[in-house]
Amino acid sequence: MKLVRDEFVEYMQKMLTYYEEYSLDMFQREIAQTMVLTPSRLVADSSDELFGMFEKRGYAFVSMDEALADEAYQTPERLTGNSGISWFKRWASKQGKLLREEPKVSEEVARIWKRAELKK
Repeated sequence: MKLVRDEFVEYMQKMLTYYEEYSLDMFQREIAQTMVLTPSRLVADSSDELFGMFEKRGYAFVSMDEALADEAYQTPERLTGNSGISWFKRWASKQGKLLREEPKVSEEVARIWKRAELKK
């Protein structure tokens, strides 16, 4: 479990970098971003490291209304429904840009996940 927790925090660091770079590429600045963390044992067990990482990177938490007030969220997009993809991918798709490949979880975590799925 320690491996999974450590890898989760490392993966989240990669995802922050990924979206920060998307922001700079699309808007030439860091925009107010939104994030959904599903309540889970993993998030709870790694919360000190996870929220410490946000703090070290200079993040501040704001309301959803405040984040969505950023003009970036007025950028046209064409997807409807619950597509499950990020705003950046929606915007890039509308602009005809290639979507960036997201960071992947490690092979070890993928194996652990697969074993857990097979047990269901």
